[in-house]
Amino acid sequence: MSNDLYKLQRRSLTPFLSKRVPPIPSEEERTVYPESKANIVSQMFFGWLIPLFNVGYKRTLQPEDMYSLTENTKVEYLAGQFNTFFNHYLPIAKEQHIANKCKDRGETVSTSSVDPDDDLEDFKVPRMMVLWCLFLTCKWTYLGAIVFVTLSGLAQCLTPLLTKALIKYVEMKTLGLEHNTGRGVGLAIGAVIMVMFAALTVNQGFYRGMMTAVLDNFSDFLGLYSRGVDRQPWGLGLDGARCVGVVSRGNWRCFEENVCS
Repeated sequence: MSNDLYKLQRRSLTPFLSKRVPPIPSEEERTVYPESKANIVSQMFFGWLIPLFNVGYKRTLQPEDMYSLTENTKVEYLAGQFNTFFNHYLPIAKEQHIANKCKDRGETVSTSSVDPDDDLEDFKVPRMMVLWCLFLTCKWTYLGAIVFVTLSGLAQCLTPLLTKALIKYVEMKTLGLEHNTGRGVGLAIGAVIMVMFAALTVNQGFYRGMMTAVLDNFSDFLGLYSRGVDRQPWGLGLDGARCVGVVSRGNWRCFEENVCS
């Protein structure tokens, strides 16, 4: 890697800033992801990213500069959560599969003439069960994204109505038919607040939505790889090489869609 990456970068505000280049922190000196400990204003405006921006303005950011993950965002924890939910719902899905097979034969589970293991030979993990486990793994982040995106949509729908009322007020004021100045001031301030609220909520929703996608992807990839290596009889029948290929392609698609675009 070129030494230029570690030198002071020449930018517009460089003459007005100190010439000290922040050192590259060691693994022990890395800052833990500070979002959860930031105050409400910092969380709203993403102020907890400013220290990272300050370093990046002076020199090229390195992997060591990135925040280290908290325990509840590490892939091992998320994969453990996913496996917990998966192992909880898997026996239920198997029981339902056996019950459906018995129903097709006109039997009940207690009076079945076929061994349960034979009924499970064609068992496949339901897709909806996997999706439900992924939802439960990051439910609070996902629900937060839904709430913020919904609020943003409402604000964007109501802003034109408020702007229309403000335009009508200005027309009436120009014709001398409107004498309540306070109403006009309130409409103007309300329109500005509505636009700001829509911008804040859409960014918060986008951030949480992308966060959910990344966390779910990596937990799903780890679960897929571990189960493919285990080669369960009811599994997908993927060997280690094919699992690595699936994971690699998925990671590259995430990189292309989220970074390159």
